Amino acid sequence: MFHSGHFNVLKQLNNIFKQKEIYIVVALNKSKTSNHSLKKRKKEIILFLKKENFKFKKSHILICKELFASFSLKNKITVFARGIRNNKDLEFESNLKKQYLKLNPKLKSLYFLA
Repeated sequence: MFHSGHFNVLKQLNNIFKQKEIYIVVALNKSKTSNHSLKKRKKEIILFLKKENFKFKKSHILICKELFASFSLKNKITVFARGIRNNKDLEFESNLKKQYLKLNPKLKSLYFLA
C-alpha cells in the first residue's frame, strides 16, 4: 500500500531530479502479503497522488512482475530510491542491493531516512 512514507520519498526525488524522469515501480514482494493486485495497487497510487494534488513533471507508474534488477535493465532505469525506517530495513536493503548488482552492475541506489 502506498502511504505517506512513500510519498515523502517521491517528493524528495521530485525536488532532486527536477529534469529527469521518475518511475514509481509497483512490484511484487513475496515476503509481504497484499490483498490487492499490482494493477489495483497502481490505481491506489494514482488516487493517493491526486488526493494530495501532487504534480510531478516526468513521472510514470510501472508494474514490475520480475526481479527489479532485470526490470531496471529492460526499462533503462539507472537509479532506484528506497525509504529506510530502521536498522532492519538498512540490512534488508543492503542485502538486496548486492543481489541487484549481480544482475545490473550499473544500478545505483539512493536511500532516504524515514
